[in-house]
Amino acid sequence: MEFKSKYKFYYKILRKIVLQMIYHVEINPCVFDDIESIVSLRLPHPYGIIIHSKCKIGKGVTIFQFVTIGVVEKLGTSYPVISDYVYIGTGAVILGNCVIGENAKIGANSTILTAVPPNITATGIFK
Repeated sequence: MEFKSKYKFYYKILRKIVLQMIYHVEINPCVFDDIESIVSLRLPHPYGIIIHSKCKIGKGVTIFQFVTIGVVEKLGTSYPVISDYVYIGTGAVILGNCVIGENAKIGANSTILTAVPPNITATGIFK
């Protein structure tokens, strides 16, 4: 809890000025559990990335452009959890109650609707 209250204000300023206005990226600070998750997050091409505020992101995650991580509207209360060292390719969509296992790779333009086990490469529609 100390992390969220201490750094939240500064992250909000950074998010508004740099991420939202320049890169059109929406990443809420609540998706990170600690400072190490923020520092180790890689956004090689940070354009058009949307991550719902209730999702969770682990350490060492790489997210490419035009990725959406969010909820399925009909379910509403189910949020994705991205574990440590996950690679998410361009245009991937991760929706609903799913856990992406450690070291998993999500292919470009994939749609993920269910859990992805650790050390697996998921491509296409994964349901």
